[in-house]
Amino acid sequence: MFLCHDCQRLMTFDKTGIKDGPTITTNSGISYSNLLNLCVRVDSLQHNHKFRKYCEYRKIPLDRVYFTDRFDELSRYAETPVADKERLILPFFDEDGSMFGLQGRSLEKDQIRYITLMFNKDKPKLFGLEQVDMSTLHVVVEGPIDSLFVKNSIAMAGSDMPDNKYKTNSIICFDNEPRSNEIVSKMRKSLESGYKTVIWPDSIKQKDVNDMVLAGLDVNTIIHENVYSGLAGILKLNTWKK
Repeated sequence: MFLCHDCQRLMTFDKTGIKDGPTITTNSGISYSNLLNLCVRVDSLQHNHKFRKYCEYRKIPLDRVYFTDRFDELSRYAETPVADKERLILPFFDEDGSMFGLQGRSLEKDQIRYITLMFNKDKPKLFGLEQVDMSTLHVVVEGPIDSLFVKNSIAMAGSDMPDNKYKTNSIICFDNEPRSNEIVSKMRKSLESGYKTVIWPDSIKQKDVNDMVLAGLDVNTIIHENVYSGLAGILKLNTWKK
């Protein structure tokens, strides 16, 4: 089995398309923002459209996400062929507002839930760069959808933590999964690397920010009231994990 670190797909060797080794391409000078022409912003969809209804049910801001029924075409531009057609699209823009990648969310149970496509692989795999102020205190969450509910935030979208130059102003916020060895390990690494890190209170039972919002919780207040760092953070983590 192979894990694609570009799109997070897990696949068998025969499905990777690997034959004579990797092909190296360059993306400099290419604008990918026009690929949004293959998408429609969700607030433009009919009210009974299943993707609009899903976003309304999850309280996802309709003007920040898109729908496409041509995901297979989009995937070819990232040299990551995918057969899926319909997906919710979360575009990745850089600080100048140019799109360099996107994440597609499927609503079908038999498909991989999230696939990330990077059109410019030289860019950091971070969602929300066009609207965050990283010179001030900001929150770094795991998923792009969660970041839509957190003030001044970005999402790691499967990447590592942001550049060390932002360490002073970064609050790293992982999902609320104290039984996940992977999450606990990432939180420990974050604390040991000197990042301020959120450790969710035991009273919070929801797994991620979106679920907390649906439960009526004030996620922004909870996040900023539960930030830990250094040795105190590691000690707290040891009591938080299950």
